[in-house]
Amino acid sequence: MEYNLLICTATTKWIAIDINPNGELERLSLDGNDFAEVHSTEDVLEFCAKILGYYNINNFNDINLNIKIVMVSKYSPLNLELFMQLKDAASVNLIDAKTVMPIYVLKNCLVKANTKIGILCMEERFSFIVDDNLTVSYENAEEGEDLRIEPENFSIVFRFNCKNLISVEREFKELEKKQDEIKSLQEEQIGLNNDFVELDKHNNRENARIREFKKNIESRINIIRLNTNKSWNPFCFRDLSDYKVQLLKSEGDIIERGTDIISFYMDSGQPYDRSTIATTSRGKIHYLVKDGDIIRSHDAVAILYDPLDKKKDVIRWYKNHNL
Repeated sequence: MEYNLLICTATTKWIAIDINPNGELERLSLDGNDFAEVHSTEDVLEFCAKILGYYNINNFNDINLNIKIVMVSKYSPLNLELFMQLKDAASVNLIDAKTVMPIYVLKNCLVKANTKIGILCMEERFSFIVDDNLTVSYENAEEGEDLRIEPENFSIVFRFNCKNLISVEREFKELEKKQDEIKSLQEEQIGLNNDFVELDKHNNRENARIREFKKNIESRINIIRLNTNKSWNPFCFRDLSDYKVQLLKSEGDIIERGTDIISFYMDSGQPYDRSTIATTSRGKIHYLVKDGDIIRSHDAVAILYDPLDKKKDVIRWYKNHNL
């Protein structure tokens, strides 16, 4: 059976962690504590004795034991003494924590390029920057922290792989790019919304003008009808008779008030027994009849409208009102 032991050493505090085959972590109990204070060679020897006791062995080569020593603080002669005591184990590696911290951070945290990352680990402070090429540069540590790393986090030295290591930054850049695209689309949407509001206002103004036009057009239109009672008294008792008309003006003429625009006579009578229809206002004329048409009393024969109005609008209005 293979055993894995992680040892983390700081300035005066050392921690030993067993990693079982299932990846479960357990700190070794060191005189009732989960850490040991190490100041001398004697402390190192006692620390190693506690490890032998935990595994119930007399020598480190009694079992297949792989040991990783992660130096959180600067190298000291006590680290070398520890290595020499453990050298008979199946494998022993002495690792600077600074080589592991960036790997842990890149694998487990969202890192933005060229941003300083502060770390606190076993009361030791670190600070580094990762550039666009994933190159790590350590700087002088400052007060405060962005991330806390526990000794157990260094267990990645037993199961390290490159999964997600480089893709994190690339994925972050892709997310930034998409975020910029979304922001651009949002700004474009705001612009389109503003344009829509302006168009809607313009549309409302135009609709208001159309409603006003439809509301007032009737006041500007005069429907001229054949009224035999007023136009031709000799025939006032024969409202159901047929009359033949003759146009006296041209389509589209501007007609003054009191101008004769149509002459008519009873279809069964003589052409010289004529009467006329005269306008009661001024305007442009649109005939509803043609020369020789047969009409009856009260039939509409012409429209007199404001010269500023369009003929097609006037005709449309007339047809819609079934006049």
